[in-house]
Amino acid sequence: MAISRLKKSAALPLDRTITLDMQAIIMTGRVYKFVGHILQKVCGPSNRVARHGGEEFVILFEGKSAEQAFEIIDAARRNLMGRNIIDKSNGTTFGNISFSAGVSDLRKSLDVSELLRDADAALYIAKSAGRNCIRLAA
Repeated sequence: MAISRLKKSAALPLDRTITLDMQAIIMTGRVYKFVGHILQKVCGPSNRVARHGGEEFVILFEGKSAEQAFEIIDAARRNLMGRNIIDKSNGTTFGNISFSAGVSDLRKSLDVSELLRDADAALYIAKSAGRNCIRLAA
């Protein structure tokens, strides 16, 4: 069993904008919902995708090694990068979505807190490597 923590960033970094008008807030929520939908679709029905905190997702991969989870998450990353996000109500283009992810393996620790901490550490290594990449926990 493997777990992954993902942090999404967009070409227009909505998650870093401090002042948003109501339309931008609504659109940001739609983008996160869309990302969650794509993650669940690519990861498959036997794996659990959940939003964690404001801008992160956690995915629990049952019966998968960390390496297999890495490949699935990378497929989701490529899927999202290939899409151009458009607000259908007004035609505003938000660009494509990228994310960084950290993957850890339950076999290395039976403690869920430690598992998340390891995935989080790998996530920050991915972000410091330039973002839009995935790293396995040590």
